[in-house]
Amino acid sequence: MTEEGQGQQLDVSRFLAALARRKKTIGAVALTMAGMALVLSLLQPTLYQGEAQISLDPPGETAVFEPVTAAARIDPTVLVETELEFLRSARVRTLVTDQLGPVPEVEATRVGDTLLIEVTSRSTEPERAATVTNAYVRTYLELRRQQAADDLLESGEVLRSKVAELQSQIDELDAAATTGQREALVEQQARFGERLDQLEIEAALQSGGGQVVSEATAPSAPVSPTPVRNVLLALVLGTMVGASLALVLEYRDDSIKTRDDLVDAIRPIPVLATIPVVMQWQKEPGRPHLVAGLQADAVRAGEAYRALRTAVSLLGIERPLTLLQLTSALPGDGKTTTVVNLAAVLASAGQRVVVVDCDLRRPSLHTAFQLGNEVGFTSVLAGEVELKEAIQSIRGDGELALLASGGLAPNPSELLGSKRTSEVLFALQSEFDMVLVDSPPVLSVTDAAVLSVWVDASLIVTSAGITTRNHLRSALEVFRQAGAPLSGAVLNRVELELGYGYYGQAYARSLASDQAEGSGSS
Repeated sequence: MTEEGQGQQLDVSRFLAALARRKKTIGAVALTMAGMALVLSLLQPTLYQGEAQISLDPPGETAVFEPVTAAARIDPTVLVETELEFLRSARVRTLVTDQLGPVPEVEATRVGDTLLIEVTSRSTEPERAATVTNAYVRTYLELRRQQAADDLLESGEVLRSKVAELQSQIDELDAAATTGQREALVEQQARFGERLDQLEIEAALQSGGGQVVSEATAPSAPVSPTPVRNVLLALVLGTMVGASLALVLEYRDDSIKTRDDLVDAIRPIPVLATIPVVMQWQKEPGRPHLVAGLQADAVRAGEAYRALRTAVSLLGIERPLTLLQLTSALPGDGKTTTVVNLAAVLASAGQRVVVVDCDLRRPSLHTAFQLGNEVGFTSVLAGEVELKEAIQSIRGDGELALLASGGLAPNPSELLGSKRTSEVLFALQSEFDMVLVDSPPVLSVTDAAVLSVWVDASLIVTSAGITTRNHLRSALEVFRQAGAPLSGAVLNRVELELGYGYYGQAYARSLASDQAEGSGSS
């Protein structure tokens, strides 16, 4: 596949992923519009429609004795449009109103390219709809017939006066008049008389220029409202509007939502792992969580944390990395949950790990392990206890331990920047294979920047849909000014993306099944 083709495929994938992330917005808009369409449909009165058809005579065919006239050259389209306007005119409606009382306006349309006119009228009563439609048709044809007859009779009056005038001229001829003069006048009078007779016959035979093809009958079903059709159309339109709104929101949304977003935002800093959202954790926000259970999303999260463990190990290839700080841009990004789960997977791989709670303002590490916080990091700094006495073992084998924050300190930044802090951290580094430091958010206080000078590397934890590019830029600037650039990033609470959802869930279910069988056999 060419680079252009790959770029187009990537754009389509991002487009679909954006729609998937905003599916609730799209669904809400579509359902709202469908609901409104249903309510409006139910509020509309029930209407029935009467339908009738008229066939117009071709131009020139109404003449009996001289069918080929100038009228035959009239464009059929012009003829039909003229008759449509006449049928819809106020004059016709007035005559129908005189017959039936107040009536609605009639609809008249041409049927294709033919000389057929379809006439429709609506009413809340089916019989009324048919009656009004037929009244319009009869009134139109009668009015047209009367107009044509009147025109012919008017022409006949002109001819009659001409015949009388010629007769007077003949009567006034004297004996001196030649025979030719008398015969010429008599012949002219005969022609006018013949034409007069023709006009009188045509006037009697006038049909109004058209015939009724089909009369309106009382309809058996209403034409309005149509709730099913209206709801379906509203759903389609609502989906289109919702998708457009979703794309606008995506465009205006500055938050990091996918791994690609994070890669673009912090380049060239590597993205070490993406942690999928665990629905059970969403029910208890504001506290750290440890992966447990065999639910599919928990299994996926466990695999993601093991991938993070591998990425952290690779960071230590070029230089030893045993003292690692994890922070975030703002509170609530899940840094503490990342710390405890990374510590757990490192310990499960045989490393001796200690987690240190250096978030002296809002300590929470101890709650994840259900341990106390009376003695901890601040107690050691104050000389109240020895370091070994402050460390709490999480596992009986001592491979995973906790140094809680201890009592609240009045000056956290000064304490963390002191030489005593470095001594404690270096002492832990000599006793354990990995020291994980949970520090406060970068943009809230300066504690993380202060601690960055003591650690081997710093990782920043971001939250999908919450952390923004602006937050990341500010956090990176803080570390740059501190002279301790970030070594990597983690994207937390990632929703399953298109393409990964089915296979990822199937794989997670397989893992969960294997683990369940293993625990059952033991």
